[in-house]
Amino acid sequence: VKKPLSVYLRPLKDNDGNIIGAIELATDITQIREADEQRKRAEEALKESEARYRSVVEDQTELICRFVSDGTLTFVNDAYCRYFGKKREELIGYSFMPLIPTGDQEIVREKLSSLNPDKPLVTYEHRVLLPDGEIHWQRWTDRAIFDEQNRLVEYQSVGHDVTERKLAEEELKRAHAELERRVEERTAELVRLNEKLKLEIEE
Repeated sequence: VKKPLSVYLRPLKDNDGNIIGAIELATDITQIREADEQRKRAEEALKESEARYRSVVEDQTELICRFVSDGTLTFVNDAYCRYFGKKREELIGYSFMPLIPTGDQEIVREKLSSLNPDKPLVTYEHRVLLPDGEIHWQRWTDRAIFDEQNRLVEYQSVGHDVTERKLAEEELKRAHAELERRVEERTAELVRLNEKLKLEIEE
């Protein structure tokens, strides 16, 4: 049951003890109500902002994750889960390092350890092992997040599969190497024929 406003009013008296008003407590209540309304509006705005952020992150085709210094994942988006064929609870709280071939793990550690408050961003590529046993290539851009005391908090990372490009590059290298081999063989053959021709002319 709501109490009448007069219950919340505190009488104000002058030096002679005469009541001159009753508004101070009412003003305090009004301020409390206004502060409460502001807090509610701020909470709603925060919820809307978080919802928009999650919508943007989850709708991305890029792989997005966050992790601490030992590689333990603290966040992964849907694309990350789909790529590795795992559920979110199978990834959060676990290190991503076992997903990377041993030979490439040192590359990742080296790149991450090079980050600092003055240089918090790095981009690199490495191989990754998929559940079906296939080896794919990924390109990652990692950002180190530091607190006000320049202490590392965690890393935020965005990546995508570059396997097709890597395979095309490797095929191009093989084709280039084959072309060079054929040119060398042809050059050697021409030198041999030239020497033979010289001998024939001399004879």
